[in-house]
Amino acid sequence: MSWIDDITEKVVRRVPALGEEDNEFLCEDLITEAFNAIVSYSKANAYKKEWDSVLVRCVAALYNNIGTEGLLARSSLNTGDSFANVDVIAPIIVSSIKQYIKPVGYVYSDTRFNFPE
Repeated sequence: MSWIDDITEKVVRRVPALGEEDNEFLCEDLITEAFNAIVSYSKANAYKKEWDSVLVRCVAALYNNIGTEGLLARSSLNTGDSFANVDVIAPIIVSSIKQYIKPVGYVYSDTRFNFPE
């Protein structure tokens, strides 16, 4: 089983709706978005497989946020919601992923954003 298949299986266990056939591409998009956010924040040369659980949490948060992207608050029928942060995965990533410090002028490899094998 490839890494992406393993991650997809873990995501579907957490968010069963993403396992439906018509959500296949949505699941891939959310995994890619969360993956890129983690790698970008970490400033690592490559994704580390020990971040898989954080990635799955981020995908679930992104899925649960569909339809409320960019909102700070909403209300309907005397019920209101407010959001502490517009970016729902940022707090998950910041609290879970170590950030690597690179010297000025550091050049990353072209494969930095490739999924693990």
